[in-house]
Amino acid sequence: MRRTRFTLALAVLTAFTLGALQPTSAGAAGADDKVQHASGTVTSVSLTSITIGGGAGGGAKFSRTFAVDADTKVIAKGAGTTSAAMGGRAAITDMVTTGDKVNVSYHKMGEMNHASEVRVTTKAAK
Repeated sequence: MRRTRFTLALAVLTAFTLGALQPTSAGAAGADDKVQHASGTVTSVSLTSITIGGGAGGGAKFSRTFAVDADTKVIAKGAGTTSAAMGGRAAITDMVTTGDKVNVSYHKMGEMNHASEVRVTTKAAK
């Protein structure tokens, strides 16, 4: 009985260890899956990308472009109303404009930054 439990425990441990060592597509991405955040002012927006800019401290300036697609969630005051008026699917260009202050949640996809969420914190003055 004791030998059976030991053998079973060893088999489970071996299977777990070998499974953990197997490369997977999700494991290969590794750092690419990490959600990162950026804040700034929208300098341009299109159906496929959004570019933000701002100060990076010490007088330095930054500009960063993010890819957007149908999976990118836009959170803005009135976005639900705009989306409903367009049949439930509004484009990012209908809700975000140049000059808006935004927070972007993104992750790396190869060499590209993909925006998973764009949150408008302050609308640009009209």
